[in-house]
Amino acid sequence: MLRTVRALGSVTLLLALFEACSSNEATPPTPPAGPALITIKSISLGNGTYDESNPPTQVLSCDYTIGVNVLLTNWKLYPPGLCAGAPQCGQLRVSLLDESSPDPVIQVLAAGNGVALDVAALVDKSNLTAWKPPLTGNFTIRAELVDDSGKPYVEVDGGDGSDTTGNLDVKLPSGCNAPSGGGGSAGGEATGGSAGMGGEEAVAGMSGAAGDQAIGGNSGSGGSSGTAGSNGGSSGTAGSNGGSSGTAGSTGGDQATGGSSGTAGSTAGSTAGGA
Repeated sequence: MLRTVRALGSVTLLLALFEACSSNEATPPTPPAGPALITIKSISLGNGTYDESNPPTQVLSCDYTIGVNVLLTNWKLYPPGLCAGAPQCGQLRVSLLDESSPDPVIQVLAAGNGVALDVAALVDKSNLTAWKPPLTGNFTIRAELVDDSGKPYVEVDGGDGSDTTGNLDVKLPSGCNAPSGGGGSAGGEATGGSAGMGGEEAVAGMSGAAGDQAIGGNSGSGGSSGTAGSNGGSSGTAGSNGGSSGTAGSTGGDQATGGSSGTAGSTAGSTAGGA
């Protein structure tokens, strides 16, 4: 009897182990209902759906993005590495192509059926209404189905793993700020260095004609020393006895007004007159 009980116990244990192992096996993926298909549903530049017969829809908005929406059939979108070998599963790859080159100028991988292409880097920062040469703005957009390894979907039984738009004449907006990342044009405004050219603006030598005013005796010929214009006026000494030194704008570099300050002659003359 004891031997029979032990035998039954062993059989029960084996059945339990078999059931546990069977339940741990991964459930095979459900086969797709049919071949995969992708269709570009709409393109938007920020002013409604692109329409070649409606010019306002062909102009980008100031965010410089092109919206692409697709319609998928029998394809599961997952981030890279999460399909686990399931058929007809992967990502959406969207490419922007310009007529000037066969290679994509922008390419994006997404796990959703809507993609925003940021084209700000393609804008000529010196002229925000023009594309960077040699780009023309005559674009086409291609959308593809790719698996986890990046391989395009193999079209079988009437499926289609890619779709491409016709030519899109994309125009840039006017009156917008520089696209993000292109704000380094402040150097064009910060011309303080050139404005500090005292020699060009601070003509202190011409104004510091101390000889005309310093008539306080034989030594009032200080005009010959008033040559401060070339350096913004370092010291306009109004003559050998022309009184105090005519400091004709020692700081002419910042505002370049050394000339107005270099009137040492007039002051020197009044002082020398008493002598």
